[in-house]
Amino acid sequence: MVALPCVVESVCLCFGLGVVLSRWWISSPPEYICRSSSFNMEDEEAILFDSEAFERMKKEWVLRPTTQSPRRRCCGLKKRVLWTLGVVSIVILTAVLAKKLPRHEKQPQPPQEPYINALRKALMFFNAQRWKKEWVTTVTKNCKLKDLELETKCSKLAAEMSAAEMSAAAEMSAALASASIVFKDDRDYSKKLIHGAMILYNFAESSISGEDSNSRSSTYWDEMLWGGAWLYYATGDADYLERVTSHDLAERAGAFSSSDADYGVFGWESKLLGAQLLLTRLRILLGPGYPYEGMLREFHNQTGVVMSSYLPNFRKFRRSKGGLIRLSQGHLQPLQDVANAAFLAALYSDYLEASSTPGWYCGPSFYTLKNLRDFSKSQMDYILGRNPRNLSYVVGFGERYPSQVHHRGASIPAHKKESCKGGWRWKDSNMDNPNIIQGALVAATDKYDGFQDVRTSSNYTEPTLVGNTGLVAALVALGGGGTLDKNGIFSAVQSFSPPPPAPWTP
Repeated sequence: MVALPCVVESVCLCFGLGVVLSRWWISSPPEYICRSSSFNMEDEEAILFDSEAFERMKKEWVLRPTTQSPRRRCCGLKKRVLWTLGVVSIVILTAVLAKKLPRHEKQPQPPQEPYINALRKALMFFNAQRWKKEWVTTVTKNCKLKDLELETKCSKLAAEMSAAEMSAAAEMSAALASASIVFKDDRDYSKKLIHGAMILYNFAESSISGEDSNSRSSTYWDEMLWGGAWLYYATGDADYLERVTSHDLAERAGAFSSSDADYGVFGWESKLLGAQLLLTRLRILLGPGYPYEGMLREFHNQTGVVMSSYLPNFRKFRRSKGGLIRLSQGHLQPLQDVANAAFLAALYSDYLEASSTPGWYCGPSFYTLKNLRDFSKSQMDYILGRNPRNLSYVVGFGERYPSQVHHRGASIPAHKKESCKGGWRWKDSNMDNPNIIQGALVAATDKYDGFQDVRTSSNYTEPTLVGNTGLVAALVALGGGGTLDKNGIFSAVQSFSPPPPAPWTP
């Protein structure tokens, strides 16, 4: 398709030239246009065969317009002819230019500088979590992922696993499965990741079955939905798709409990919305159809309802006067929930845009992709400093940011060697942090847009890995400037063939 501004500009240019030429010819018509009717064919033939007369005709008619402008009866006809020729020339020139002009594909949005700069800062936070060149990690019980040979070690723990530990196993399964897609070009490593993910998922599933297979608690069922969806994408095994599109699993995970206060809040306590959105992507971009369509359509509709609830004209979630959505109903560290919501809203808009869908309906109202992007940007702008306090809640970004972050490495001077107990005196100090922990997202503001920059007030000033994960995801979604990779995540998924038609009956 030809770029519209180019066509418009070309039409205007052609039209302008046509008008100028027409006006010039009308104001100074050459004498041959308005010759009197007494000029007959015999006179014309005589001129054509008389060389001197022919030269004189060229000078008078073509090269030098006459200074006289006699208004004869032919002038009305002359105007109509010239305007017709002008319009025809415009149409022809426009068609020619349209063919000659280069064709342009839709250009991706340019990178958004504030978000890119904030992203660079946010990524630096993860480097601050190193300890003697090794990543500090917390692993449930003694079930460690050194060689991914977990069958023997983990099976001994199945009877001892609590609900929280089973959900952790399912979440680890999701993490390994999604990582296998990221590292799919390294086939050996990707296979190891998938192997570990499958072991953990089966382990969590068997532990749940052993505890109470009839439990309706969503403590771990949402993680099973989440892990199963990622394993389907990583392996292409339709058995996982059957599990996650089971009505029973969806009900246990809380998919039909939209009246719950926390419904639609994605975070470390609930992965339901992430799983719903992940499976909505499958329906939007691949459309597997029967027998999965029914549950996938439910997830799609539920996702649309949640996205609508984020918008300002809905009242499920309150907002502060400064515009920050209050997703957490009394939970600690709500800023991470806001970052997660901004990310998922931007991602859902990307899915719709990739399928050439301009928006979605919620009841009788239609909402556009811009509504979602505006929500995401407004929340991230608040976090980055566009708020009543003009304070960035990402440390190191902007001119003003928290100075007493609740973080051990940031609070103790670099040259001090403290014991574990000795570090407490630095926590209780009212001095600013001697070390700036770049990129850390602090925990919270209150419902009045207030913030306590006090190290001991960890509910306000404590950063977390999970909080910065959502921050990074949201900044990538809003600042990347690229287009969605529609197919990369489906590399292991087999294409779906339409079901055979029903047998014909007379």
